Amino acid sequence: MLNIVATPTSMRFKGTGTGNYTTSSPTFTPVDSTNLKYVLIIPIGWKLIINASGQVGNNTGTPVAGAAVAIFDGSTVLHAIGATSVSPGITTPFALTSIVTGDGLSHTIELQFATGNIADACVISNVSGNLVPVMTCFLTPSN
Repeated sequence: MLNIVATPTSMRFKGTGTGNYTTSSPTFTPVDSTNLKYVLIIPIGWKLIINASGQVGNNTGTPVAGAAVAIFDGSTVLHAIGATSVSPGITTPFALTSIVTGDGLSHTIELQFATGNIADACVISNVSGNLVPVMTCFLTPSN
């Protein structure tokens, strides 16, 4: 959704709750291009504050495989974390935050993830209305 606003606004995006998100990609891949993506124009003199949280882990294999989650603006990583599962199938909470300074251009904000080992899928918990990844965006004037 493209959002052009002239007043401060906030948007909340969340997973579907209908089954875990998984990827075997060692490069960052969108978690959910429908529900965890925000396309907007950030006016000059404004800032977009982004917070994302959820639980990440590995589906199988050894804990050293690792997983990564990031907030992207187009192809640019704004904030990323790496996580190592304590054991297969166990997820770890994550929280990311970033700020994008307005330039009057369109921005595509998206939650993405990757695995540290293609034989061991990265998992983001998405199993109920409450156990889902969430991304909150606040667009506000800045001085």
